[in-house]
Amino acid sequence: MDNSSVRLFYSDTPRQYDAGTIAIADALVHLGGDTVESNRNYTFTCPSECTSQMVQPSVTVFASMLHAHLTGLQLWTNLYRNGTFEHTIEAAHFWSNDHQRNTLLNDTVTLLPGDELRTTCVYGVDKVNATDGAPPVFGLATDEEMCESFLFVYPRPTKAVVPPATDGMRIGYCGPFNIHAAGTVGTFCGDLTGLSDRGTVLPAVVGAVADPGGLGEVFGAAPTCGATAA
Repeated sequence: MDNSSVRLFYSDTPRQYDAGTIAIADALVHLGGDTVESNRNYTFTCPSECTSQMVQPSVTVFASMLHAHLTGLQLWTNLYRNGTFEHTIEAAHFWSNDHQRNTLLNDTVTLLPGDELRTTCVYGVDKVNATDGAPPVFGLATDEEMCESFLFVYPRPTKAVVPPATDGMRIGYCGPFNIHAAGTVGTFCGDLTGLSDRGTVLPAVVGAVADPGGLGEVFGAAPTCGATAA
């Protein structure tokens, strides 16, 4: 018997901020069908041209979630400001598909207009054995592979209004986008519900250059372990 329930609380006072999510890296699986290569740094960049369009003077990153599948080895997201590495927002030194979760940050991160975000995923295809002997490819299935990073932020970032629009588009995705009609690939910056908006497509910055910041400890700090009594 299931006795679980949900309790909802309401308030007559509107909250100060609406939280939101910014999906970066390859959330739309642009690499779908490509063979996964071991020990290669797949780096996806959300360029400063995207964050510079934010109306808000800053947004606060309070949680993060990295995502890959069975062959993932290491994943991390780095923040750059004025072309200089600032710090690592989240890093998984030893990735496991069986142990993935949202990470509530002990120290929140301030994201400013013009900041650059880079997510890197490294894979080891020898972690799994394909049933048909073929190497894994990128795709949506668990036995395929992905590279994603989700930043949970407040307030939910909004882009400046460009006529004839009357409402600012949210920035919910910043990553590679295949513009089929134009036959090119660009970096989409905007709301996932407005993927047909060509004005949001930026020059492509897709998986070609390794992240110079590398895999670091979060905020540059060494890992710590709590001592336990014998």
